[in-house]
Amino acid sequence: MRYNPGDSLLKHGVDAMDSETRSAEGVKGRKRLALLYSLLIVISVLFLCKVISFPVAFMLVVGRSMEPTYRVGDLVIGVATYLRGFSVGDVVVWCRDFWRTACVVHRVVRVSGEYVVTQGDANPGPDTPVLSSAVSYVVVAHVPAYVWLPLVVLAVGSTGYFSYRESGKRLSVQPGLVAIALVATYIVINAAILGFTYIDNSPPFYYTPRVELLSAHLDPVKMVYVVEINTTEYSFVEAVCKLLGEIPAAVVGVANGSITRLSIHIPAEFFSYLWNRTSARGVSFLPSPPVAVQESFSISCSVVFDKATLSGNYIAAFSWREPVVKSFNDTLIIENVNPVPLVLRIELFSKARGSTVFAREYRVERFSTLAIDFSNVAPAPGDYDARVYYTFLGVVRGQGARIVIK
Repeated sequence: MRYNPGDSLLKHGVDAMDSETRSAEGVKGRKRLALLYSLLIVISVLFLCKVISFPVAFMLVVGRSMEPTYRVGDLVIGVATYLRGFSVGDVVVWCRDFWRTACVVHRVVRVSGEYVVTQGDANPGPDTPVLSSAVSYVVVAHVPAYVWLPLVVLAVGSTGYFSYRESGKRLSVQPGLVAIALVATYIVINAAILGFTYIDNSPPFYYTPRVELLSAHLDPVKMVYVVEINTTEYSFVEAVCKLLGEIPAAVVGVANGSITRLSIHIPAEFFSYLWNRTSARGVSFLPSPPVAVQESFSISCSVVFDKATLSGNYIAAFSWREPVVKSFNDTLIIENVNPVPLVLRIELFSKARGSTVFAREYRVERFSTLAIDFSNVAPAPGDYDARVYYTFLGVVRGQGARIVIK
């Protein structure tokens, strides 16, 4: 074979060109890898930013109490509260611990002084009030899991692929693959331990003392409304009550152990006011006597304890009743079972004469009985009719009873 110097020179040029091409592709591949590495590092740092109170942080949602706004696996992006304030309606991130590893993403429902009250959109009640200083981030955007998760998987997979291709070795583990494994492991661990922001579905962890209403009833005879309250954590101080929301009422409070008894005294004038009010309104229909008409009024109380104030509204109910008219031989008995006095006109009618032989007005006090002995006023023995007339709630009514004079 003859040696041709030209062939050697050509071969050398082709080899040089191949080397330059491979070198250019290697530089391009390394730049691509560097870009992917930088992207993964930035994502990892953004997950870690919540811990170091960075101005912007990524957090993952693992609870369901903010549905449908945020769902499990969604990525939320928060801006630190020292850069942007918050108000009612904003979604914020507040944390229980110093390192911000146990945090809550909920919506602000009330801001009162130094405290903030939040609530999950799907939760039936608010969370425990927290200090405003505990609120670390305001959520400004979120990315659904079905969007961000494929992108991260694509970035990690691309990094592994280009690192593997760049190494040119398929049977040995290259430093690039080790770096990919380390970065991916860091993302998983960081997301699982530091990045997750859980949605708090548990009840408030603070203890709320209970105040239990044992009984509430009206005693029209004693003209007092009695309220009994069971309080295990509070000590009674005083109570202020009003009738119909505006008329002051005297209150006597007595504490016996954990039970507080309130005696709300109802003035006699108040019952007269109710009587006149109902009389002015009128009663559409009254059956034959005796009848009862339901009456009610409201009582509002503010009960002051050593650690709290209890506000309550109560409804006191009773009935207006027509007087009970009955007789026993020559005696007429009339019972007034109302908390107001009644004015009666009593007539004694003689059947033998066919005329009225006695007529007089009487005032029967509240919850009292009137007894009239007709033996001294009847002109002669015989049968008589006692007729009792009165005005009941604006309606003139009457009852009768048989009187026998021996």
